[in-house]
Amino acid sequence: MKDYSLNEKEQQDFILNVYQQDNNTYTIVFADGRVFENVEVCDENFEKLTVAQEEQAKRGIQNIDHFRKVATKSGIMTGFVGALLAAGSVGIYSMPIMQSQDPIILASSLGMITILGTIPAFAKLKEDCDRVHELEKLQYRDRHLDTLSSYSEYPNALSGLSREKKSMMGYFEDPFHIMNMDSFSEEDLRTIVSNIKKEKAYQFVYRKSEK
Repeated sequence: MKDYSLNEKEQQDFILNVYQQDNNTYTIVFADGRVFENVEVCDENFEKLTVAQEEQAKRGIQNIDHFRKVATKSGIMTGFVGALLAAGSVGIYSMPIMQSQDPIILASSLGMITILGTIPAFAKLKEDCDRVHELEKLQYRDRHLDTLSSYSEYPNALSGLSREKKSMMGYFEDPFHIMNMDSFSEEDLRTIVSNIKKEKAYQFVYRKSEK
């Protein structure tokens, strides 16, 4: 799960990831960097973690417009930084003192400086965009959860999904549980919903498997 906290106080209690270890315990990673280990895998803890992460997702969706604005601002800043560095490189390249330098080496060096200078801005942009995309996926899941949850009733509900995704659908007891959502994209969810709508529309009769 991405970080949907709005301030440092929220970040302290925001659960980013939950890992189930081989010794039947959970490792819980919080947004502020703290890690809780040796948390027993049991129904009580599972319920607490589920409630906490679903509530985090709910708050994130409520604030999705804020995060979209943050992503837009990051995009503008990334473009600004790139343009500024490129302009600076052109200015340096055109300086008289630089004319005596090897043009290929000089251009390569200035180009590398420009690329390296924009890496932090691009990383921030990707982080902000990934957060928005995840919230949009969770929002879609919530809107179509009844349909998604009925996928096992439709023989071709998983058509179009990769073999790996189909395998995970069978592996998870509840594929659309908040802790399993990292395994699927919004496009996967849209494909399943679309397939179920087709099944309902055509009402195909399927051959029964022989016993």
